[in-house]
Amino acid sequence: RLRGSEVGGILQSLASEGWASIVQHGTTHQWNGDTNPYNKVTGDDFEFYRVVENADLSLTFEGPIPGDSARWARRRINRGKRELGRTGLTAFAWEAPHYTASAVDYKAIRNIYPIHYGRLIYFGAGSPSGRFVGQFFPYVIESDAYGYQVIPENIGYIEPEPFTGFRALYPSDLVRHAEKALVVRDGVASFYYHPYLGTNYLEETLNGIKGLGYTFVAPCSVGNCP
Repeated sequence: RLRGSEVGGILQSLASEGWASIVQHGTTHQWNGDTNPYNKVTGDDFEFYRVVENADLSLTFEGPIPGDSARWARRRINRGKRELGRTGLTAFAWEAPHYTASAVDYKAIRNIYPIHYGRLIYFGAGSPSGRFVGQFFPYVIESDAYGYQVIPENIGYIEPEPFTGFRALYPSDLVRHAEKALVVRDGVASFYYHPYLGTNYLEETLNGIKGLGYTFVAPCSVGNCP
């Protein structure tokens, strides 16, 4: 909880000074019903989609959370929005934990946050439960299939110890991805970073991306934030 916390104070200071733009990354980053799929712990598990870990450590995406509905999604995201408000913070966008939510959730939450900062998944008409495609974009999308304005997060993140089925990613990988994005006009190169990795990887990534000619700006300067 942020209210009265050290983290809350830091975020308030950064936001008030214009150094941070707040994105609501779900509400609890876990599902209240059970492990989903790891340990029920915030930051590890999925919040808006049911996922099971297999014996070989691969993941099976089963489908929407039991009881999933537009009303449930709105209530859950509004709970987090109120928590941010109590600590003096206002988010301009949201992002689904692990980029994953049901189509019902995405459509319901769009009425609360018309901007999504990050990647999304999309479902074909009549697709079986758990079948979807993930997509991210090289530039701002004014209106996607759910009606969101999408500010992309599209060049990855530093991960020296990846999950099963994924490879390690280092600053050189993110810089290479950013370089590829230069082939489009009005492109965006955006990534996220886990603070527990320290600052060395971050400094190397920032210097590499800026060396390609990119300028770091606030996300609302490329999107139509309210």
